[in-house]
Amino acid sequence: MSDTPAIPELAGVHDAEVDALFSAAGRLAEQIPGFRPRQSQTDMARAVAQAIATPSTLLAEAGTGVGKTLGYLAPATVWAEKNEGAVWVSTYTRNLQHQIDREMDRLYPDPAEKARRVVIRKGRENYLCLLNFEEAVGALNTRDRKSTRLNSSHLGISYAVFCLK
Repeated sequence: MSDTPAIPELAGVHDAEVDALFSAAGRLAEQIPGFRPRQSQTDMARAVAQAIATPSTLLAEAGTGVGKTLGYLAPATVWAEKNEGAVWVSTYTRNLQHQIDREMDRLYPDPAEKARRVVIRKGRENYLCLLNFEEAVGALNTRDRKSTRLNSSHLGISYAVFCLK
């Protein structure tokens, strides 16, 4: 019998959930003053949700005003909530870090709730590159395997990692 824990079955975010999230009467409209549905944003969010569920790589390009940041953060946040896991969003620039932080303010307007759910790490040492990712995975392999809850939540990280420039 292998001492490697089984990979937990993870719940995906379905198209209907994305559509409801981005609808005029959805959670985003309730939480974000002035939110208006944009089909291109919903389409991107669906693609992100599919890439997270598969897992697979998604390269998405969209013009100004599409709502790219919310288009990937919202389905990633729903995925993390459903799976009690974590999503790492790694950026190359501080400007994009600040933009993501502002979007998280909109997703979690209550500062206490945001503090429980969002961690912002700045600086080159926190940028997720291949070396840092390999080190993190290696650290997981050496942890106490009796703590399946810890392993399960950290396994989620490998399913949804965004590296943005």
